[in-house]
Amino acid sequence: MKKISVIVMLALLCTTISFAQRTYSEENLKRLSTQEIDLLLKNAKVNKTIGIVMSITGPVMAVYPLTLGDNMSLDTIGTLFLIGSIFTLIGLPVFIVNSSRVKKIRNALKDNVSVEIAPTMFHNYGTQVDQAGFTIRFRF
Repeated sequence: MKKISVIVMLALLCTTISFAQRTYSEENLKRLSTQEIDLLLKNAKVNKTIGIVMSITGPVMAVYPLTLGDNMSLDTIGTLFLIGSIFTLIGLPVFIVNSSRVKKIRNALKDNVSVEIAPTMFHNYGTQVDQAGFTIRFRF
């Protein structure tokens, strides 16, 4: 039973990771509007900052009790070391992933001149009818 639950969790994790990578692909970034790209860039910068903060506070939390924690109990020292190590292990990948996302988004913003024609469905609220149409998007 444990093997099955581990396999299911790994499958769900791989599926989630694969869908997350599509958001920042070059094809998807070219399709998005400028406002959506700006929102993705803002989120990537915030997450990059979070990664930097966690990467700095992790080692500080791990080393502080060992250097300056004279009157701390061993349980407190061990807990702070464990939390600091976890912060570091989480913060570094978050920083690295979001750094590459910021680079991808900035490259997509540089190549911003394009013409796109896409099929679209429009909903007429007056007659409550869906109508087929085309969207033409010019980027410059």
